[in-house]
Amino acid sequence: MKQPVWHLLGLASVLIVSGCSSSGVTVTGDDSVFRNKQLDYTQAPVVERLRVPTDLQDKRLQNDLLTVPTTDTSTSQAGITEAPRPAFVFAEMGSESAQLLGANQDKHIAVSGNPQTVWQQVKQFWQLQNMPLQVNDAIAGVMETQWVALPGVNEDPGLVGGWLRSLTGGDNDVAFSKVRTEMQQDDSGRIVISLGYMQASHDDVANNMQPDWQTQGHDVEGKSELMYALLQYLSRTVRVAQKSTQAASSDIGLLGQDQHGRPLIRIEQNQEQALALLLKAMSSMDVGSHNPQLGMIYFTHTSSVQAVAEAKRGGGILGWFKGLHAGNDKRDTGPITLDMSLLGGKDETQAVAPEIVYSSQNIAPSVSDDPKDRKGFKIWLGGEVIYIFEDEDQGGIDENGVYSFTGNFQLQLTETLKGVYVQVLTSKGTHAGAAHAEEILWQIKQGL
Repeated sequence: MKQPVWHLLGLASVLIVSGCSSSGVTVTGDDSVFRNKQLDYTQAPVVERLRVPTDLQDKRLQNDLLTVPTTDTSTSQAGITEAPRPAFVFAEMGSESAQLLGANQDKHIAVSGNPQTVWQQVKQFWQLQNMPLQVNDAIAGVMETQWVALPGVNEDPGLVGGWLRSLTGGDNDVAFSKVRTEMQQDDSGRIVISLGYMQASHDDVANNMQPDWQTQGHDVEGKSELMYALLQYLSRTVRVAQKSTQAASSDIGLLGQDQHGRPLIRIEQNQEQALALLLKAMSSMDVGSHNPQLGMIYFTHTSSVQAVAEAKRGGGILGWFKGLHAGNDKRDTGPITLDMSLLGGKDETQAVAPEIVYSSQNIAPSVSDDPKDRKGFKIWLGGEVIYIFEDEDQGGIDENGVYSFTGNFQLQLTETLKGVYVQVLTSKGTHAGAAHAEEILWQIKQGL
């Protein structure tokens, strides 16, 4: 047994020695696998450094490579100075499931949906506004926030601070605000949401003043801003509209604004159908004549709004009247034109237009058509009024502080690809003031 084993060991040794000699692997000399080769790089040949050609070594040439050339911008400055805008940009106020109804102090939000879901959505809205709730009574349908500090008012201004605020137009040291939300379900199943808004001073809050919501809470400006914000929030979040409301959504006009912020109503019908809907919705109003070809409805309307002095705008009660009719402080003012026909000048020939009737009840407007009877500074020539610098206030205020104005208005229908847009114009064909237009459109919206 030992002799075959020795033969195998000898054969393996011969094979190992022959394999090493054929691969060139040695254990001695420069090619040995055990030699240290870490310093072999020092014996490598050195290559000559790169040299920049002489024609590229000029410093002026190198500096020019880093200089940004100047460009002529005169042509770009003479480009478009104002982006073109479409004729109408409809900013929707609400949706089929959440709508704004009423006018003035009776303005409210009507929501079609589950009462519990709507309650949670309104509660979440006040949480997002960082207004903690002090009263949260779902059974009574009442939410009431805590007294929340107004922006920029985090501490008592003190005697000197209060005096300085009075000099700069401060409103009796108003520093806190509170909101009351009332929710009720009407006979049609919709949830009616009304808001009350109040402001108070540091002393009022320190004395734990309890607001009387029956006689107070009618801050029109603050309440309107909150109501619009709540309406937009509910329009996006409430997805529980009743099927009956969805089925009739094509006949319901949506209240919105154009690109200039002027109120309008959009009706998803053609002009003929929209005109029929509007005449039916205005059945309780004093409508005179209408022109289907021009898309015009002529009517008389009496506006009654509470006169509020807005001191912070710098115009007081007079400024409120200016904004009531103009609707915007940045209103466009056209050039002064004189009626030259009164001076014997050539009168332009006009086509015979159909007779326009503004009132079916012969109600006279507050503003007379006779220039002699209108308010404002007048330019007289030859016993006739050729121009009037009109005062914006052409109405009157009663003993309760309610401003009343009876005027002739036009309802203009403009057909677009998305439906018919309805806007309120004056008897002169200009856009009516925001207060009058909103009141009229809200009344029409309820009729729709």
